[in-house]
Amino acid sequence: KHNNIVFSDPYVRSLSINDHGIVTCSSVSGNTPIVVPNWQSEHHSIRFFYAQSTPFKNKLLYPQEGTLILKLSYLPHYSVNIALYPELFNQLLRAKSQFGLTMTVENAVLDGDKTLLTTPRSIASLFTLSYELSPTCIITYIIHSASSMWVIWTIILFVIRRPLSQVFDTVSLDYWRIRRGLKKQQFEPYLQPVFDIDGKLTGAEVLARWVHPKRGIISPYEFIDIAEKNGQINQISAQLMQKCALHLHNSVISSAQSFNLGFNVSAIQFDNDTFFEDMAQLKEDLSDTGIQLTIELTERQAFSSQEKYMFAAQQLKACGVKVSLDDFGTGYCSLSYLLSSDIDIIKIDRSYIRTIDEGPNTHVLDSIIELAKRTNSLLLAEGVETTAQFDYLKQVDVERYQGFLFEKPMPIDQFKSKYLNGHSNN
Repeated sequence: KHNNIVFSDPYVRSLSINDHGIVTCSSVSGNTPIVVPNWQSEHHSIRFFYAQSTPFKNKLLYPQEGTLILKLSYLPHYSVNIALYPELFNQLLRAKSQFGLTMTVENAVLDGDKTLLTTPRSIASLFTLSYELSPTCIITYIIHSASSMWVIWTIILFVIRRPLSQVFDTVSLDYWRIRRGLKKQQFEPYLQPVFDIDGKLTGAEVLARWVHPKRGIISPYEFIDIAEKNGQINQISAQLMQKCALHLHNSVISSAQSFNLGFNVSAIQFDNDTFFEDMAQLKEDLSDTGIQLTIELTERQAFSSQEKYMFAAQQLKACGVKVSLDDFGTGYCSLSYLLSSDIDIIKIDRSYIRTIDEGPNTHVLDSIIELAKRTNSLLLAEGVETTAQFDYLKQVDVERYQGFLFEKPMPIDQFKSKYLNGHSNN
């Protein structure tokens, strides 16, 4: 049984039983009695100490080596002695040498290199461990222990470098700037009025402006495309809708006057149900004002399918929201949208309006106007900047006008004061 214990544990050198100073049984000497010199009786004690020599000195392969003794005294005259290899403990200490580990027993100190005898003293436990912790120790430990992990992570990063770069390209620093702007409520609705042929106000288009504390007013051309790619465009639209509701909820439009409030929306925004929820909330907030909501479908991005577009248009119509085609004629899907659903308003892009000032080169503009008229949709010319443009458009019976010739976009409170103040409850 003794030998089974010794052979099964690499730390155990030998196991022996001492009775009245005589080793009566041992894994080294068997049942041969061996007298222990200078033996003293001990009662109910457990000791852990270093012994330079043992009664088995002449029977060991390396008699010059000392040993660690774990002595368990059950009776004053009876004890079990377990001899352990000091070198194995030193090996454990050397494995973490950067921390300066030392192990102290009753009469010796093990420092990883050797075993040093000390004056016997009483300690609270069988042994103690001491360490030295410094920035150098920590750095050395990280370098040694994490060297294999550096290799693994290098391989992983090499494999995923391309998809990772695409993610960083998509979610750039602009994402965090826009996120901070949203958190600080920096996106403001600017309204540009829309007039009929007689100069009567018929509505307004809501345009996003980023009012930055350091950069001032940032044009939508600098952030709208980025927000669409980053998936933040719905949050910007929601913030604009909330501020429109806050400023316009107490305005009342007479029944004899129609007022369309238009929001630019791209196809990607319909992928999120929150857009319809935000629109429904705005419609409810403005339900007592007489303001009619209009969604202006832009062509910055196309719908993934005709069915998806039809579903979005039907959802808007079901909510009592008008549908307008923005920048008509600039994208490949305008005609497709026009033919597949009931469009309320067609906005002729400013690029065609400018051809009026360039002489007789208005054939494309005339064709667009003729096509739009056949759909029974209301025609709105955007970007009207000169009297010549206005006069020409009146001649071809365009019904609505928007542009710098009439008014520039302005903050919503300024718009309300100038155009809706006479219809306010306040």
